[in-house]
Amino acid sequence: LGMRDKEMKDKEYFDVEKYPKISMVSTKFEKGTKPNEYIGYFNLTLKSTTKNIKIPIIFTQNGNQASFKGSFALNNKKYFINSSKGLNIQTEKE
Repeated sequence: LGMRDKEMKDKEYFDVEKYPKISMVSTKFEKGTKPNEYIGYFNLTLKSTTKNIKIPIIFTQNGNQASFKGSFALNNKKYFINSSKGLNIQTEKE
């Protein structure tokens, strides 16, 4: 593993030894205000703390191919991630 990957697994960040799983379960989807935009609501569980998050998602279709793209930033203090650096997570599903 690279140095950054190893650091993210340590207690300061995700503490994967004590909390080996992260889960994100959708609770609702709705049409956004922009073309091809949807808003996804999810229960995100990190380190035994669950919070509802909202993620804007863009739907793109090209022939038989389609993709959903979204990103969100986490408030690390809400999930007891003690780093002074914020986290920005990018998600993409095709």
